[in-house]
Amino acid sequence: MSLSVVRNGEDVTGEPRQASVIDTNGWSEERLREEVPELYQHLLGTVYPERQQNRDPKLRGQWWLFRRSNEQVRGAIAKPLSIPQPTRPDDH
Repeated sequence: MSLSVVRNGEDVTGEPRQASVIDTNGWSEERLREEVPELYQHLLGTVYPERQQNRDPKLRGQWWLFRRSNEQVRGAIAKPLSIPQPTRPDDH
């Protein structure tokens, strides 16, 4: 499981949002409930109601997981972001 901060262009150029993504890949509902009960309750209150209205039975049944498992995306968000800093003439 991982918790990642989400940023977009407006977050970089303006006032950053306080947005995060909770990736529960590889965790069962029971494990979430037992090992991280506060996080489980958060997901139950925010994600569960929306997922129960979905027509896809798999999505309703595994409501705590992302719809699609994408290992490339997981690998990309796991790496720290490197932002190049501009050089100034007096730095040389």
